[in-house]
Amino acid sequence: MNRAIELRVLGEGRILSTHRLTGNQITLGNTSLAEVPLQFPTVSRFHAEIVVVENQVEVRDLGSRNGTYLGANKLEPHRSTAWPSAASLRIGPYELRWQPEPTRTVSTFAEQRRLIEKLAEIYCSRTANQNRIEFTNSRLRPEIESCLQELDPEQKLGPNLRAALVNRVHHEFHGHGPLTEALDRSSCREVLVNPFDEVFVDLGDGLVRSQDSFFSPQSYMAWILRTAIACGRRLDLQNPICDATLSNGARFHAVLPPIAFGGPAVSIRRFGSAPMNESTAITQGWISPEKLELLKQGIATKKNIVISGGTSTGKTSLLNFLAQWIAPTERVITIEDTVELALNSTNHVQLQARVPNAEGIGTVSLRDLLRCALRMRPDRIIVGECRGAEVLDMLQALNTGHPGSLTTVHANSPPEALHRLELLALLGAPNLSATSIARWIRQSVDWVVQVEREPSGQRRVALISEIVDNELRTLG
Repeated sequence: MNRAIELRVLGEGRILSTHRLTGNQITLGNTSLAEVPLQFPTVSRFHAEIVVVENQVEVRDLGSRNGTYLGANKLEPHRSTAWPSAASLRIGPYELRWQPEPTRTVSTFAEQRRLIEKLAEIYCSRTANQNRIEFTNSRLRPEIESCLQELDPEQKLGPNLRAALVNRVHHEFHGHGPLTEALDRSSCREVLVNPFDEVFVDLGDGLVRSQDSFFSPQSYMAWILRTAIACGRRLDLQNPICDATLSNGARFHAVLPPIAFGGPAVSIRRFGSAPMNESTAITQGWISPEKLELLKQGIATKKNIVISGGTSTGKTSLLNFLAQWIAPTERVITIEDTVELALNSTNHVQLQARVPNAEGIGTVSLRDLLRCALRMRPDRIIVGECRGAEVLDMLQALNTGHPGSLTTVHANSPPEALHRLELLALLGAPNLSATSIARWIRQSVDWVVQVEREPSGQRRVALISEIVDNELRTLG
């Protein structure tokens, strides 16, 4: 493959133009049809031709009227002559020199970062001067490339680095910035951003701090607001907390000052990172064959199952995993604060809670959705997470002909999961006694499945417990 060369056209001792030549044959002449136009009366229409063969450069006069000179020697017409890089070519008043295309290598991340930030500065300055123009998606990247031409007019950085710079700046102002690569990886489980320059990523082996970060607090804040608006959520000083679902199904959670004292804080959790087929789940140690068969049997026999675990232990992933064994003939209603479940059921209705609007009205709670679900002829009801008084409605659903329902709850063990359900139910019905609620829960829930995350980051199904005679008994 021929390496690109850089051709410089000089006149009166100064550089008139620079050309990056990648083709095998390049024509020079006094016409716009020539790859390198040399407009002057003494230059023929098609004056000469440059030939690049295996990184060697040759020049051939095309029978011009006034000749082509390599150094002090006039070239014979239509005969190729080697053109060393040290020699100059004269055509009319022009002097031409070539050299292999200079490649700019960036040896350190810091050096590339400086280039990116300089390009971002130029882009911000130019778009600020053109703030009346609405840039469409088709114009965003060309506008950044035009700014890069200002930063690197002679294109010394090389095509690969130039493309990387354009992509990074484009993502900063119109995408997910330094989080783009992580969110595109299927192994990504969690992304956390504290201040704008602290980004942590979990790719399955625990949280690791990323080298890359947002350019400034302003671009970080702009990304947060842009993301919330794209998800149809409100985020401002009056509503400083936002929960939303990104287009790839990840859960987006943002907290603004003054609630977040040190600056905006964002957490993004990717779901579906757990293996979604039996063989992979067993091979990766996510679940043992015995526990898998037990859970499949529980789904088939319509056991009411509560999945318990701490933060980021894989509760939602397990719920998605188990849902694949729900019979396709069953009608499933899912109820969530923010959509996280991705069931493959053919008869599936997703209900999502709604926060109040700017006037403080329009709230739709999980309790409202549970009462709504009971009127939609469900065979199973799945609540993404019980964290409030909706536990009461969930228990009523389990006791009114909807066996086989599932939910998740934050707890460190099966006994703690039951106690947490009792406490949440008491919040919704303080007039009921703790004893009657505890009995009600133990009559409604059949199994409690505990999931854990090990120090290495490995998530696994740790324990399956069954409630028998109001007591928990380990099944697997």
